[in-house]
Amino acid sequence: MQTLRFCCQSWSFAFIREGLQRYPIEHTRYSKPLPGDTWWHHPKAPHLLEPGPPTDTHPYPVELDLPSWTVERDVDLRNWLFGFGAGSW
Repeated sequence: MQTLRFCCQSWSFAFIREGLQRYPIEHTRYSKPLPGDTWWHHPKAPHLLEPGPPTDTHPYPVELDLPSWTVERDVDLRNWLFGFGAGSW
């Protein structure tokens, strides 16, 4: 397994954390909210990661534990992630 870590803007993070069935939940970690965030907290979503500073353009980290071949060659993963454009990096 390999950990893929990327950070998101608030709009893309909202979309990503709603897709709990895309990857196994036990291999997924999401950012905790920033102080003052009022977004809905899904009771099954693993909000475990510390967010970046509020002044960061992409303060919400996401981690996915995936097989190495998926990170290296999975076209669907790339299309999904790059589909967010500047919303994730």
